[in-house]
Amino acid sequence: MKIQQCNNFNNINFSGNKEKIKKADDMMRLSKKLFPSTSLTHIREYRTFDDDVSEDDYTDAYKRLVEKISLVRNLLPPSWKDSDEYESESQALREKTAVNESYYFGVNRELSLLSKIKEMKVANCDENVRCAIAVFAANGIYNAVPVSLYLNVRFINKKGEVQYETDKKLDHKCMLTSLDNKDVSKKEYKYVVDPWLTFASSKEKAIDYYYGYFDKTIEKKYNEAKDYFFNGKNVKNTGTPFDYDIQSNLILMPNITNMWKTELKDLGKFTKKLFMGENE
Repeated sequence: MKIQQCNNFNNINFSGNKEKIKKADDMMRLSKKLFPSTSLTHIREYRTFDDDVSEDDYTDAYKRLVEKISLVRNLLPPSWKDSDEYESESQALREKTAVNESYYFGVNRELSLLSKIKEMKVANCDENVRCAIAVFAANGIYNAVPVSLYLNVRFINKKGEVQYETDKKLDHKCMLTSLDNKDVSKKEYKYVVDPWLTFASSKEKAIDYYYGYFDKTIEKKYNEAKDYFFNGKNVKNTGTPFDYDIQSNLILMPNITNMWKTELKDLGKFTKKLFMGENE
């Protein structure tokens, strides 16, 4: 069976600090090299078939990949939970990484995820971002956070007041970074790294690119927000769409669960040791 995956290695000439963007791009591509994977989304959107491959055969292959991504995200097969094998595997991981127990749901969880991606060779945008964060940490960059893409929609009445506002999730993740370790607010993280679409750029240029790439999804989410505001039972509004200035823009919202800098340092140390063959 032949499945053609879109090669999204972009050669877009984004403006901004070229030296820093080149550095980010190099580290992102290193993460792709260390953790090669197939994205289910890419396969669903870009594929061809050999003449002798039926749609049923493709469906079966796709289901197997869905099972693989489930194993990656669960870290261990569900049947292992509450079993001796599960406890043995957990203990082995802790001993292998020599990380203290309090890091189990931080550093150890990420290392377990990286191991599963390495083994299964399947990952979507979230997993690609987490691979990149580990590689950035291995290269001494700890100011890097996963972010989700949202469409912010505001309904402004004739008094200039925001009568209703909502953030619609676009089901895509990338990474924000300052490409240094200065103690600055995340609002000052100026660079976007997107391992799933394989580019690094300034935040402004990335947003422009997303408007084009996700145009159909953006339109769908915009219409959902309008339908809910004007027809939803839980929203108080008076008038018609002509009575409101409806504004929208894409935003990158940091995930709630981010790792502490001390955790990222350990993640980088063990990523170098376990996946890059380097010691301190």
